[in-house]
Amino acid sequence: MTTHRPLRPPSIPRRLSRAGLILLALVTWPFRAHADWIPNGVRVVPWDGIAPSLLGDGAGGAFLAWDNQGTIRLLHISSDGSVPPGLPGGGTPLYFTGYDQRHPTLVPDDAGGMYVVWADERWAQCQAKCTGLPLEIFAVRLLANGSVAPGWPAGGLNVGAPPLSWLIPTHACSDGAGGLIIAWSESSPTDEGNIRARRYAPDGSSVWGSAPTAVCTHAAKQIEPRVASDGAGGAIVVWQDGRGALGELALYAQRVTGVGSTSWTAQGRPLGTTSGRDAGPARLVAGAGGSVYVAWNEAGGAARLGHVTSLGDVDWAFDLGPADSIIDLRIEEDGAGGVLGAWSEDQGAAGGRDLHLLHLAEDGAPPPGWTGSEIVCDAPGIQVDPRLAPDEAGGAYLLWRDHRSGGMQIFATRIDATGSPAPGWPANGHMVCDAPGTRWVEALALDGEGGAIALWGDQRDIPSEVLYAQRLVPGGVLDVPAPHSAPFALLAPWPNPVRGALVVGFVLPDASPARVELIDVAGRRVEMREVGALGVGRHTVTLTTGAVRPGIYVLRLAGSRGARSERVAILH
Repeated sequence: MTTHRPLRPPSIPRRLSRAGLILLALVTWPFRAHADWIPNGVRVVPWDGIAPSLLGDGAGGAFLAWDNQGTIRLLHISSDGSVPPGLPGGGTPLYFTGYDQRHPTLVPDDAGGMYVVWADERWAQCQAKCTGLPLEIFAVRLLANGSVAPGWPAGGLNVGAPPLSWLIPTHACSDGAGGLIIAWSESSPTDEGNIRARRYAPDGSSVWGSAPTAVCTHAAKQIEPRVASDGAGGAIVVWQDGRGALGELALYAQRVTGVGSTSWTAQGRPLGTTSGRDAGPARLVAGAGGSVYVAWNEAGGAARLGHVTSLGDVDWAFDLGPADSIIDLRIEEDGAGGVLGAWSEDQGAAGGRDLHLLHLAEDGAPPPGWTGSEIVCDAPGIQVDPRLAPDEAGGAYLLWRDHRSGGMQIFATRIDATGSPAPGWPANGHMVCDAPGTRWVEALALDGEGGAIALWGDQRDIPSEVLYAQRLVPGGVLDVPAPHSAPFALLAPWPNPVRGALVVGFVLPDASPARVELIDVAGRRVEMREVGALGVGRHTVTLTTGAVRPGIYVLRLAGSRGARSERVAILH
């Protein structure tokens, strides 16, 4: 995916202490208790274009983490569409600051909070003789109220990396008991890659000992590990391995027990497949009874979805079709021991791409009502970038980018337990966003109340690139208020503090006169923009502050409904 670069925040000192990472609150977001979901989505935050991690909060909203120019940011989208201060109900978005951090992953702690796992460059920054960019892995647990859990340092625990090692982006999962399991590929100038893993208890203690567990240390290359819980405190790890024939990367797997020992063939068990050097990593989700489901591309052949038993045997593999026509394959467990898969399929000479959904039980057969691979959307044009979330009722939500009308729209659907569109959801999906501009799908997460939170990147606010969100509800109607109930609200200005362009978001209930203005401490208006003609809905304007003296100012939205204000710090 292309890396997107929006407005940049002000420079932040990279070294805040010799201890390294701390949590720093920088931007105050206003609390908005009213329902705030609106057509075409809620504007969440300008962003840096690095793939975010989205995790449902269990209460109708979701937590969001992303890498913004080397800083991990974390915020909460509430069930009403607002971004309340703090995590989850008071304060601000959190910045993990100090040195470059990358590739955040959110994992539920099964107690209303979450684990945050990321790659970190602090070791490299501290070593004068370091060449290249060796990475360490860090993790922290946050409670439901946003505080760091007891036993976990604010800067996170160092999961592990010896000097002069490069840690390829990690994969993490719950251990099924409120803890965390992390797997990674560790390489150095003298070793192409070893697979290692660790398990942490909720109190931050290392369950598998003081050192990482060696999953595979064979002399061949091991890369792109994926990990899934075995339901008994252990995990199944699957990775691409250089031991394949004719230079191809084979798939290998290993089971790590609840006490940290490996239980299958030493150095991993081959799954009897080749993935090809350009096929990308395998996809992996947990099954029932210590089993897992694995999806992969055969080198120059078919895309397959297979079931690996608790003993490491592939007892069946479903042929999805030619690998070069199966695009953006995603898989998820169905909550009943089976598996769901979604992908965009190239229609070849007929043109276009259709969206498919597969549901298989543990024995590899489709459940009652399913024919195997259902066509979810065959509208004209192409449907791409699917995201999949099981609905916990035998069906699933899907989100995708759609070109049926020539532009780039966001569509969604819910498929029920029989493989048909759920009541209230039209054939070929419900349009979520058709605002002008380019957009791309990012994530979809269950919200814990029967619905899901959809997240996508959007360029309607050119030159900014912004993350937008929408709540999908079971009955097929997006969770948006009627136009007459739109509030009169000033949203969080960004960035704050600001140098140069200040992006101001606001919501208008009608087209009556209104203005956005910037006022200094003496009460003088230094910048003003008439906005009432924009009419009902959510809007943004950009104020230029380059000619404004540094200091603290009041940003105000004023109109017939009164006034709303926020403080802004302007820097030069």
